[in-house]
Amino acid sequence: ILRRLLRKQDLLPSTALIIEWRPLYDLITKHFFCKLRRTSEVHRGLGDAIVKLIKDARRFFPATATAEILDEMSPMLCPHDEVCFRAAAFLSLLLPTNGASPAASSPHFLGWFERLLTVWGWVRNTPDWDFAFVQLYARVARDNLGTRDLDWAPHLPWLFNKMLAMFHIPVGTAKSQA
Repeated sequence: ILRRLLRKQDLLPSTALIIEWRPLYDLITKHFFCKLRRTSEVHRGLGDAIVKLIKDARRFFPATATAEILDEMSPMLCPHDEVCFRAAAFLSLLLPTNGASPAASSPHFLGWFERLLTVWGWVRNTPDWDFAFVQLYARVARDNLGTRDLDWAPHLPWLFNKMLAMFHIPVGTAKSQA
């Protein structure tokens, strides 16, 4: 019932409610990263429900959530440690991308857009890593259609090259057989 209500953007604007991100983060961390591994369908379904709830709730995160999430995840963004993949997944799931909050004068994503593009480039040829960042930047693009808050033009060559690499499309000329 809560998810249905949160999805009604026309009935419930993002200014009507504030949902703290930390309890949702704690809940998903407890569920997916507990010491006792649960593999039953009931627990798998619960994990999916938590992820869907977070996706619906993030537009209601307070204006301070972006900075708090980045502060929490930044220490884990070390490419030499596997925990960086968890941090990338959490950034993709939790970071708000729905433009400016009522309390902010600029969109949430302007503070991390360039920085996380650099972080994305740290790890190559790893589908899980790339998928997390593709999801995040796809949300930035979708949630901010028609705005002029962000100039994508300087980043397009890098993004297109990244996409080509993800699809394993050969680039260049092939030698013809004579």
